[in-house]
Amino acid sequence: MEENKKEKLEWYYNGWIIFLAILLFGPLGLLLLWFRPRVNLAIKISVSLAVIVLTIWMTYAAVDSYQKIVASYKEMEETSE
Repeated sequence: MEENKKEKLEWYYNGWIIFLAILLFGPLGLLLLWFRPRVNLAIKISVSLAVIVLTIWMTYAAVDSYQKIVASYKEMEETSE
């Protein structure tokens, strides 16, 4: 008798869980993706690069926004004196 059963994966290897982990925790969520045995290497590399590029871009945008806010507060402080 042949067994054509697929190997059952743990709940944390579910696609939605991995997606939510990456969405909520960024690069830390990639660990689940890389340890999931059923994902193609090309997909792992593509998703990892996309997440890393987005993380770098969002970090740059956050730092830029912070600097603009600080400059705005300094300008308001100077005009109020």
